[in-house]
Amino acid sequence: MLACCESLATRAVFLQFLCLCTARPSVLFYGPFHLMSNEGPEQGDPIGPLLFCTTIKPLLESLRSELPLSYLDDLTLGGEQSVVAKDVERVAEVGHAMGLTLYINKCELITEPGTVIQDPVLKSFKRVPVHEATLLGALLTQGPALDQAWSERCSDLVRAVDRLQLIASQDALILLERRSVLRECCTYFAAHPLPDTQHSKNLISCCALHSVT
Repeated sequence: MLACCESLATRAVFLQFLCLCTARPSVLFYGPFHLMSNEGPEQGDPIGPLLFCTTIKPLLESLRSELPLSYLDDLTLGGEQSVVAKDVERVAEVGHAMGLTLYINKCELITEPGTVIQDPVLKSFKRVPVHEATLLGALLTQGPALDQAWSERCSDLVRAVDRLQLIASQDALILLERRSVLRECCTYFAAHPLPDTQHSKNLISCCALHSVT
């Protein structure tokens, strides 16, 4: 990690900040017990993602795939099969040296039906048709994935509205506004045509908020 920091233009300030945060162990209190946190950032510490991204940045920049996307430890590669296969091999090899493991059972291979896969590692990935694919929870195309997402979000919203009727209207409106399912529904409205399903038809009345006012 320190080697990666050497390439940062502000490495001196960054390293000073890092030392300030991690030079000494944190003391965790649990009842009468005192626990010394001596290894790595604590759970939820925002410096954890910063250190992780800084460390794997050179690896990501060395990949040759036409489409390299990464969000923390979620990596997406797209391009020619042979290039992607070599990049996957490099990620596994270099990641292993860093103490990271590529979990094959969590990897997906998004391809058109009938695509012949030659690489043995790519063959071991779960095959996902393009029309069912999602990327970090975002829908890529219209089709079964969109219909399934609509159905799940609408069911969540209907269940939330039913429960919110049990509390005061003001509190219900605040909670409903902050629920991620409502924001997701609004996003789907803006980005996709409304599928012709019973769940989706019920969404209009749910979003009207009349049930909780």
